[in-house]
Amino acid sequence: MGPSSNSLSQGDVILVRMFDSPNPGTENPGTESTTSNHVGDHAPNLAGLFASLDTDLCDRVVQLEGIQRQLDAERTRVVVALDADSVTEHEHGMRTGHWIAAVCGLGSLRCASHVRIAKQLLTRFPVLLAALTAATISWAHIEAIMRVSNQRIIDNLADIQSELLVLADRYTFDQWEREVRAIAQMIDVDGGHNPNTDHQSSLKLADTADGLVRIEGWLTPDLGLPLRHAIEHRANQLFHRAHSDIETLRAQGHTGDELNMPSRSELCALALADLVRAGMNANNRSQRRAIPEITVVIDTTTSSITADGTIITAELLRQLAPEAMWRYMTTNTNGDLLSLGRSRRLVTPDLRHALAIRDGGCVFPGCDAPHEHCDAHHVIHWSAGGITDPTNCALLCRYHHGITHRNRWTMQSAGHQRFIWITPSGAIIHSQRHHRTHTEPPSTEP
Repeated sequence: MGPSSNSLSQGDVILVRMFDSPNPGTENPGTESTTSNHVGDHAPNLAGLFASLDTDLCDRVVQLEGIQRQLDAERTRVVVALDADSVTEHEHGMRTGHWIAAVCGLGSLRCASHVRIAKQLLTRFPVLLAALTAATISWAHIEAIMRVSNQRIIDNLADIQSELLVLADRYTFDQWEREVRAIAQMIDVDGGHNPNTDHQSSLKLADTADGLVRIEGWLTPDLGLPLRHAIEHRANQLFHRAHSDIETLRAQGHTGDELNMPSRSELCALALADLVRAGMNANNRSQRRAIPEITVVIDTTTSSITADGTIITAELLRQLAPEAMWRYMTTNTNGDLLSLGRSRRLVTPDLRHALAIRDGGCVFPGCDAPHEHCDAHHVIHWSAGGITDPTNCALLCRYHHGITHRNRWTMQSAGHQRFIWITPSGAIIHSQRHHRTHTEPPSTEP
């Protein structure tokens, strides 16, 4: 069913320890911490191993797959040991998965998932781990089993892991995965139904690389049916309007090709935007019109950007201008912000907007929390004489806010509205802006 255990002996696997230093990039306190090149620096030299492989490309692919499976097994053991010692939390202030994602340049969700699966594999599925080590199954088999597992049936699946291996040897992977799903459904007599969590609405919005906004999610019938009806109704109106415009052009002697009839999906998108705009324009109790509030930063060195870092065009800015609430921010050439001194203890909405523009989210390196999910933290506490000022305030997610307040952890200003943490071991961690670690040399401005 794939690479067998004799494709490569376990002793032939080259293993690599990713970092020699307990705090990569901070061996010399006071220097900037960078992690982008560490993986390449510590990667194993596989030239000799590749040279020993059979020159036939088909055999080579099978042998490399065997190596990958054994590496996945060893990585599982190392990751679980690392997580059990809480090394990354104590030394770097990051959970194991997020630390791996940061130093290896990987997705944080993917790495966090891998840590969870690795712990389950080591503690509940030793037979599967042994099979992975012997290269008789792949990491894809492990993920398939974990996808159908839940707290109700995971012990039952662990009891039959040997039987699942027998099936894996008899079937192709796709057939085996279908069998595993069917077995899980039979074991789970509750059918996976949880009245407390099932049938919940969810909606996600994400920016794409080309500036579009992707919308995906699910709506319960009580929300989805009215919304669908409203969108369909408005889309029909937009269709008839577009058709009428084309007929008007034809009546005037034109071909009508000057206007393209939007597709149904485009009409639905336009309808949704129209409904949102109409809702925001509706009168509230105070008879004041609701208007969108979008903070836009414009200077001589950058394009126009919003508070969340999205670049917008001049044309879009002109379209937003008539309806938007304008908020002006004072910055210097480094993007450093206005000052409030000790006139206010709590962060004002203006300062909160300013911090969102400057930091773009949690300033702890490697964290991808957006600014909406962050607290405005006083580096020097107000009670200790700290000021409510960009030089003394930074955005921190709730988790890293807690890290900052841990015993023997210290957060300090590094100048130029940048910050550092000093860990209990004395290591220095530098802050980030907009999820990017500060690497450029500091300017001469305060």
